[in-house]
Amino acid sequence: MTKSAFIQTPRFRSGIFALVFAPIALILMGSSMADIQTQTAMGQPLASVEGMIGVALSSSLLALVSINCDISAAGMAVTCLMSIPIGLLQLSGFLSVPVLMASRMGPADMNAAMLWNFYPVCVTLITAGATASLTLVRPSPSLDQTQRLVPSSHRHAWAASISLPACASVLLILIDMAPADSSQVGASGLAGILFGYTLRPFAGLIVGLLLAITAFVTHWSLTGPQFAGWAVLILPSYLLEPLWASLTGRVVTPGASTLTQIALAAPVAASLGLVLTTTTIGVYWARKTDVVESPLDTGAEFAPHEGQAGGPLSPVAPHHPSTANEDEAASPTTGNTHARTPTVPQNTSTPQEHLPTSSDT
Repeated sequence: MTKSAFIQTPRFRSGIFALVFAPIALILMGSSMADIQTQTAMGQPLASVEGMIGVALSSSLLALVSINCDISAAGMAVTCLMSIPIGLLQLSGFLSVPVLMASRMGPADMNAAMLWNFYPVCVTLITAGATASLTLVRPSPSLDQTQRLVPSSHRHAWAASISLPACASVLLILIDMAPADSSQVGASGLAGILFGYTLRPFAGLIVGLLLAITAFVTHWSLTGPQFAGWAVLILPSYLLEPLWASLTGRVVTPGASTLTQIALAAPVAASLGLVLTTTTIGVYWARKTDVVESPLDTGAEFAPHEGQAGGPLSPVAPHHPSTANEDEAASPTTGNTHARTPTVPQNTSTPQEHLPTSSDT
């Protein structure tokens, strides 16, 4: 394949699109999540309007990257690879976006927001699961259609039975592993939540694997994982919990409390849920693209010989006897010089010599 031909392939277009927009989305998502977490730790869960806007913008960019993977999953593979250095840099306290942050955060604060929940590891595992799902969503054209079709009710039930418990477990694990004491936040910033806190990497790895499995099962059914992500992770954490805390006054206060764990886990759960749902939304377009391009799903009739009229390169139009009858009825049999006559095959061979008959003699 020549260089110009490769540039025009869907794989190249998808990869270049992700190479440009995926880093922006990942950096913005992590920075906004850390900003919301900082404001929540200071007792102001709805104060970070900039952070909420940043989360929404980054989610839109990730959704566009996923939708652009309808033909090739190269874009999501690029996103997965880019999440590794971006996660390491944000874990080191870099790559924040001060323009879309309501609080001033230093490297130690950024590190604290990413460290206790192992957010970069979870994002990498989610994008890896989405890459595998987008790759497997297009069945092999060599398989017969009856062999690769599964009843939709079975696929939806199977995916939902995995996604709902997985997302519920993710939310509970995040709440359990979140820091409970915010006494040092006023003096040390968000980094104060790590004073006396013991990291739990095994729990963070379980969270990432559960979300990766949820992203992977979307190639069977998209409904269950999307519903689980929105109903269990995003809406309660992004909207309901901050609104409830602000209306009731049960915000984070100095001291150890279970409410502190719930409040600190909410922005992390919302961000991971948005990464999950936006990176897998392209499965819907990938499945539609496969249905349009697959000859087995178009319903066209194909002749057996390639290269002939009506062969595989040109679908044969179905014959309708009713149309022929209407044409014959529209042509009168008498008094019309343009009456319909049966077509007689023309003999294009060389005329044979006239043989004498008995009448000639």
